Amino acid sequence: NNFQLQVMSMIEVARGQVLIDQHKQAIETIKGLSEHLNMLARGGKEAQAPIASAFFYYGKALKGLAFQSFRAGDKEMAQKRLEAAAKRFLKVAKEYEKLKIANDALVEFGKIQKLLEGEFGITIEGPSAASGDVVVALERADKRLTAGDYDGAIPLYLEAFRKARLSSRLPEIGMKLAFCYGQNEDFL
Repeated sequence: NNFQLQVMSMIEVARGQVLIDQHKQAIETIKGLSEHLNMLARGGKEAQAPIASAFFYYGKALKGLAFQSFRAGDKEMAQKRLEAAAKRFLKVAKEYEKLKIANDALVEFGKIQKLLEGEFGITIEGPSAASGDVVVALERADKRLTAGDYDGAIPLYLEAFRKARLSSRLPEIGMKLAFCYGQNEDFL
């Protein structure tokens, strides 16, 4: 509907602000949408995409601010902002897992997880950083599958399968891998 389109347009403005390093402005843009996002949340499933996008770009803006703080020598503020960004990415990955942006959020969460551990010695709970690697491998394999390149998809699905041993996506990956083998008449 028109209202949802207006909200998505403003989220795209925030995305643009993140891309040109206007992180504070992006956060203000998203905060300005909070009432509209709450109205959309009462609307059901079709409202999921704008809400997930808002959380995602808020997280990206916080991550950008964290890097600015780090460069300015304020490691404490950088850490707080990274932790806040991680919470938003994790929320998107868990609550909106069926949306494509959830994969992007999982990758961002994994990056922050590694960064917090490496720079600050802090371990945050959530999917392991390897989960983001699973998503990347799975996306590459899915592109090959969609193109009908079953030979090219098999090693990529095998890679994703190995990385996803503890992931809830393991059955999905296994099914796609078996399908590719079947299309090649190479039955396990």
